Amino acid sequence: MVNGTLRRAESAAALLRSRRWQPLWAHTLRGLMPAALFRVARLVICRLDEPPAPATGCLTLRFAGRDDLDALCAVRDRRRAYRRYLDAGARPVLGWLGERPATICWLEPGRVHLSPSNGYRFEMEADEVWAFGCEVSEPLRRRGLYREHWARLMEILRHRGVHAAYLAVMQDDARSLAAHRRIGFEPVWQLSVVRLCGITRHRAVDLRDGQGRVVSGFGRWKGASRH
Repeated sequence: MVNGTLRRAESAAALLRSRRWQPLWAHTLRGLMPAALFRVARLVICRLDEPPAPATGCLTLRFAGRDDLDALCAVRDRRRAYRRYLDAGARPVLGWLGERPATICWLEPGRVHLSPSNGYRFEMEADEVWAFGCEVSEPLRRRGLYREHWARLMEILRHRGVHAAYLAVMQDDARSLAAHRRIGFEPVWQLSVVRLCGITRHRAVDLRDGQGRVVSGFGRWKGASRH
């Protein structure tokens, strides 16, 4: 608990020094109020149209299911969350490096991505899909396997009539944003959502074609892939 308090204090001091007032008040409230009453989400929604060039050529992908829970957990041990995803109808795509589970990515069913905890919904076209929980086994990172996973996955999806994939990245995760840009993901929406005592306030910036159009208001943000 002491270490957590120190980390929050260090983060607050850094925000104060940089005069980032809006993140500072959000950070302060987050430390004072339980997550059920206060939540801030700052996301960048990204889109991938073209498969990236494979980096290694040694990864094999296949769709997984409940019988593959041990293999999924070999990438990252989140058994309870994975069961919840499967119950909701999401499909995991597992990447194998030889006989070793190496990468994982989840695909949502249907054309609408719902995020009740972050206070938004995102509607897609029939040939688009929402991805989440995409990662590489920690001992195998920095080998180009994430790029390889998306190269193989987009090829598989195209054969199934899907031509674009979406996912969300935290705005303050510069490393992840840069990694997805290198693969070919393009930011299309920048979304900020504040939820306080059951009241939701959203602000979304349309990044497509350099428009910069802003949509804001109370309640759940309802976004769409189409213009």
